[in-house]
Amino acid sequence: MSIVVIDGEVGFGNGNLIPAGPLREEINVGLSRASAVVIIGEDRKNLKSTISKISIQNLKKPLKILTAHLKPDIDSTSFHKEKVLAFTGIGRPEKFFNTLIKLGYDIVVKKSFSDHHHYTEKELANLQKMAQIKNARLITTSKDYVRLTISQQQGISVLPVKLDWENKVALDSLLRSII
Repeated sequence: MSIVVIDGEVGFGNGNLIPAGPLREEINVGLSRASAVVIIGEDRKNLKSTISKISIQNLKKPLKILTAHLKPDIDSTSFHKEKVLAFTGIGRPEKFFNTLIKLGYDIVVKKSFSDHHHYTEKELANLQKMAQIKNARLITTSKDYVRLTISQQQGISVLPVKLDWENKVALDSLLRSII
């Protein structure tokens, strides 16, 4: 099964492939091999309509379009508002920073790296030193955290997230089709 995942706020961006744009493959190529599309977040680029048109015109069968929202997955009993040094290597770092702010964290330093960044020992040591100076806790995304070695993960917190599906029946139907 192949699922194309699209950020609903930015859609297909400028429509160009990396490095000129955000796409990893041409839209028609990705959609032609896909079993479904998942739009994450608010559909601000009219993606459902665009994908439906492409699907009808160019594909053998209409694509299933599912929607979901990325939500912090925090146990409220362990959640404490505090000073943090937030760092990330994701496509839209402001999305992570804004989530922390909405949760009430006091971000004393925001540090952005390129998408899919591989952190060096020196970078992590500098982040730890900066956090210590600012009396802040280091926090990053789940996506960044899993790219760190076990020893690098020491002293770094992660903001866990989950997908909140708008139509769980449609998701179950899609998954049942491959089981």
